[in-house]
Amino acid sequence: MKKASGKIKIIVWIIGILCVCLIFVLYFTQFYQKKFRIGTGNPGGTYYSYIKEFSELADSELNISRVETSGTVASIRLLQKGFIDGAIVQNDLLYNASKGIDFFEEENTKDNLAFSAVAGLYTESLQIVTHRDSTIETIEDLKGKRISVGEDQSGVILNAADILDIYGMSFNDVECRYLSYSDSAKALANGEIDAFICMAGAPTNAITGCAENSDLRILSLDDSDIEKLISIYPYYVSCTIPAGTYKGINEDIHTIGVRAVLVVSNSRSQEEVKILTDDIIKYSEKLNESIVTDGQLSPEEAATDIAIPFHSGAASYYNDFSITVPVDPNSNSKVLF
Repeated sequence: MKKASGKIKIIVWIIGILCVCLIFVLYFTQFYQKKFRIGTGNPGGTYYSYIKEFSELADSELNISRVETSGTVASIRLLQKGFIDGAIVQNDLLYNASKGIDFFEEENTKDNLAFSAVAGLYTESLQIVTHRDSTIETIEDLKGKRISVGEDQSGVILNAADILDIYGMSFNDVECRYLSYSDSAKALANGEIDAFICMAGAPTNAITGCAENSDLRILSLDDSDIEKLISIYPYYVSCTIPAGTYKGINEDIHTIGVRAVLVVSNSRSQEEVKILTDDIIKYSEKLNESIVTDGQLSPEEAATDIAIPFHSGAASYYNDFSITVPVDPNSNSKVLF
């Protein structure tokens, strides 16, 4: 009897310990899942500034947590694997992910994206930056030079390849460096590279800081080459960086751009994604005017020309403005409208 009683006590103790462990696991899992982890890119880029300021304005119910990533490609891969819940990414890379091409040929993204769109936020501008006294005055002058084409797994690498191709060059024709925007600006200032290529909302922090200490030149593209790029790649648009955007840049810069798009995991609920969409558009005037040169974002603009379908929570928000958008059937399926 005593042996049986002892065994029962041991079993009871084991069950009690397991119950306590289960409670802790459930608590911390719930706490972890409540956080809305948004990929920011690197500190020198516009995504980082945008999400940092937005996280301070957004509804506290969203509980936004910022996660630094190396760029759009990395963010898409992290989203696909469920390591983050949202990110700002380039529309051209969204297009490629949906087609399973370029960076995503070996990824299981074609027709199987684990995330969907919330809103197009602003236009990112291609910016090719060098010193004012540099011999680099045209795209052709990049040949043979030390060029930072963006950090590994960042979308700007693809843009750099596209622009070089239009001018009859490839990465084999330049000495490539794979640096973040912040590190690119430092390397240019220190004479370690001759130029760097950036695709980001203007003004970009890394370029702004560099312009404070150096006389810069930002290259313009020929109108004919802008038209050629747009005709080949459906995600590029023509854009202008106004004179005065950066210190010492006193002329308009004519270039190409892509839209920066906020995307979220399909696992997030309709309710919270609708709140997120409302907040991102509600605060767009403050965000855009303080971070990029774009003005207030309208629901119509936010819902236009996005490469992938929308989360059902975002679709519910747009429906309130009589705007119909394609909905990802894998996003949270509870219908709010």
